[in-house]
Amino acid sequence: REGDGGATGPDHVLERVAEHEAKDTSRDDAMGLQLLSAKQQIDRLQGRIQELEEHGSRMEEDLRVRGARLTEVERQLKAREDAAGRGAQESSAALQNAKGSIDA
Repeated sequence: REGDGGATGPDHVLERVAEHEAKDTSRDDAMGLQLLSAKQQIDRLQGRIQELEEHGSRMEEDLRVRGARLTEVERQLKAREDAAGRGAQESSAALQNAKGSIDA
């Protein structure tokens, strides 16, 4: 044949088959490496997703605890304000009584 320098026969056919198999193997190896790399990326991303979910859960718990603390502080502040208001009313009433006693 003209294109291959005139090589013919079974040896030439075996060489061509071997070349094609080498190309196929090389292509398969490259695809295998790409697949392995993709799987490793997926594993890393799944790990990161799990880390973020755990972090989110911790943040939710922290916010719940902080909300409960805030509610308790608000309750205590309201109780103090109520007590201060009652104290002021009692002081005002006592002052009015004392003034009434003095006037009488």
